[in-house]
Amino acid sequence: MYPQVNALSGDFASALPGDLSVRFQDHEVERPRVVVIRITNTGKEELPSSAFESPLTVKADEGTKRLSAAIALRESGQQQSIERVPEQLTYTEVEAPRELLNPGDWLEFRLVVDGGPNGVRVKGRVAGATLARRRTEGSDEMWKQTMENWAVMGKALAVGFLALLLIYGVIVFADWMES
Repeated sequence: MYPQVNALSGDFASALPGDLSVRFQDHEVERPRVVVIRITNTGKEELPSSAFESPLTVKADEGTKRLSAAIALRESGQQQSIERVPEQLTYTEVEAPRELLNPGDWLEFRLVVDGGPNGVRVKGRVAGATLARRRTEGSDEMWKQTMENWAVMGKALAVGFLALLLIYGVIVFADWMES
């Protein structure tokens, strides 16, 4: 079982005119962002609510404040998601209720935050499962190294193919000269 974590974040601070002031309740918003984090059961087995050894939680990094939060659950094959009430809600953390996730089901954190560029992190522990992230630290370097290895192998194959083609050409030319 591999619940997949996908994150989508939109930073709207650069789109705001310099003289525009944004407020949320009593808080002046300096760097508003919408963050959507989806946890999907991409495995072939269900994740019962009892499998969550620690709850799925989104925690705001230092300098980031949660302004608004919603949690949605969508069951596989359904067209609409169902809103869920967070188990715990503070200015820095949003905790999802422990829910059954069948294969294809997803749980989504929908946040509006204000603050630094690092944003938020997902934490949680699920028995028998690995939280697989789309992008992890060092994944770009690993991908680059893999592509470089394929490029070297491709060049070696191309040189080998050209050498065979040259040998074949020499043999054909030699046969043509003899006849």
